[in-house]
Amino acid sequence: MILGSGALLRPLHAQRTDTSVPAVIKGKLTDAATGELVAAKIRVVETDAGEEFMPAGAIRTMPKRTAAGARHYFYARGSYEIAAPPGRYMIEVVRGICHEAAIEFTEVGAGITHVIDFKLALLRDMHAAGWHSGNTHTHYHLELDEDPDDRLRMVPPAEALDISVISYLIRNDSPYITNRYPIGRLPQFSSGGTIIDMGEEARNNKTFGDFGYGHCLFLNIPRAVEPVSTGLLSRSGNAPDFPTLSMLCQEARRIGASAEQPCGVIMAAAWRRQWASLWATWMRSTSGMAWMLIMSAIMVCSTAAFDYRPRQAQTGGSTTTTACLSRHRELSPTNHGYPVSGLVGHS
Repeated sequence: MILGSGALLRPLHAQRTDTSVPAVIKGKLTDAATGELVAAKIRVVETDAGEEFMPAGAIRTMPKRTAAGARHYFYARGSYEIAAPPGRYMIEVVRGICHEAAIEFTEVGAGITHVIDFKLALLRDMHAAGWHSGNTHTHYHLELDEDPDDRLRMVPPAEALDISVISYLIRNDSPYITNRYPIGRLPQFSSGGTIIDMGEEARNNKTFGDFGYGHCLFLNIPRAVEPVSTGLLSRSGNAPDFPTLSMLCQEARRIGASAEQPCGVIMAAAWRRQWASLWATWMRSTSGMAWMLIMSAIMVCSTAAFDYRPRQAQTGGSTTTTACLSRHRELSPTNHGYPVSGLVGHS
């Protein structure tokens, strides 16, 4: 339409947009180097109000946490699609700790499909340097809305994990839904380059919120090391503080465990790196010195080298050499536990 001399335009507020019809934002998720479709986690935010939008039925991060400032993502494999009201949006795509986060901004209109593809690039090729990523400490609670099988198949590849270990755990009658999986390798969930394994968290309990004498993670074990839990939060609620964690670690090693990983040592090591000056001041105290001696003894007794010894594992029909989860290098917190990187071993 051409406006002639003297023509008048209606004010914009009189031209109402139909907001009852949602827009659609969708796209592909690919590896920038290979072009292959990959899994990732996605956050879609309306920038004016800060409201987050997710597809119905999507597998989400922190599904029950609503603390102020918490960011919520949903997982997708290969592609994503979401309906949202017209407006301005930020789409953030994250794939593990070795890929660069991808962010795009867009304005969407009612009833229109907007295609935004993402190519996810590596920050650094850690595989070429002989390192693989892993999360060795995961439990799922009954509060999950989705089938835990679906979550196990989706989340580890989306986090670009080479190894993901679930831990069998007993704390009275706490409903850990992941306890239903058998100890050992889980080939039915190992796909997309990720090895899924079922390990064990052996712990001495005092009360909720109190570690008691501590707890360890047993990795790559053929069966559970009994008793899984001792102390007041054991299955019976009044089990003795016996056998000791060092004795359980010896039994785990006897049956072929690749690693006994004391959680306290991991957290202490991460805390030490983050707060080096405070650590130095604290270590001058007598109690600090005593604590370090105890923790050192635990590390020796439990042979805690974090070695996930190399062996051949069947993952989705192909044979893969597993990595060594070695030492506590560059730890960063996840929803439960710490991802660990390690040198590749060959058998």
